[in-house]
Amino acid sequence: MNSMAAKVGFRFFQRILPAMAACVLFFVPAPSAFAYNIYQAIDAGDINTVNAMLGKGADVNAKNNFGITPLMEAATAGATDMARLLIKKGADVNAQDKDTGLTPLLFAGLMRHAGIMQLLIEKGAGIDTKAKDGTTPLMLAAADGFENIVRLLLKKGADVNAVDSTGHSVLAWAARSGKPVITRILKQAGAK
Repeated sequence: MNSMAAKVGFRFFQRILPAMAACVLFFVPAPSAFAYNIYQAIDAGDINTVNAMLGKGADVNAKNNFGITPLMEAATAGATDMARLLIKKGADVNAQDKDTGLTPLLFAGLMRHAGIMQLLIEKGAGIDTKAKDGTTPLMLAAADGFENIVRLLLKKGADVNAVDSTGHSVLAWAARSGKPVITRILKQAGAK
C-alpha cells in the first residue's frame, strides 16, 4: 500500500471512529448518572470516592439497568477492600441480579476471586443460593480448585449433593478443577 492510500485510510478512520462510538453509546442503555459514577469508581478502585458517594446518600443496594449492585461490581472486579466497605455500609450480600440470579458470592466465584468469596461467606452470604441455571457457590469453588473455599463452604453446611439445571453434580464440577484433593474432600463430606 502506498503512503497516500495509508494517509487517506487513516484520515477516514479518524473521522468515522467518533461517529461509530457515538452510535454505540446511543444504543447502550446507561444506568443513571449517579449510579454510573459509583460503578466507575468501583472499577477504578477509588474507595474514597465510593465512600464519599455513600456518605452523600447513594443507595448501597441500588441496581443499575442490568440489575447489578455495587457489591456485585466489586465482587466481579476482585476489589476486596471495596466489598468490605460496601458491606459495612449495608450492602445486601444476598442480592440477585435480575437476569441470571447471580449473587455477589456467585459473581466472585465466576471471576475466581477466592478472597472475596471468603469475605462474603464470613459476612453471611447464602452458601446454597442458586443462580437461575442451578449453579451454587460450592460448584464454582470446586471447579476452580479453591480448596480453602470448598472447606469453608462445607464447614458452613453447603449442600454437597446439589445439582445444577443440566443435572451436573458438585462432583462433576469438581472434576473440572483437575485437582483430586477437591474430589476427595467432597466425597469425605458425603458427595455422591
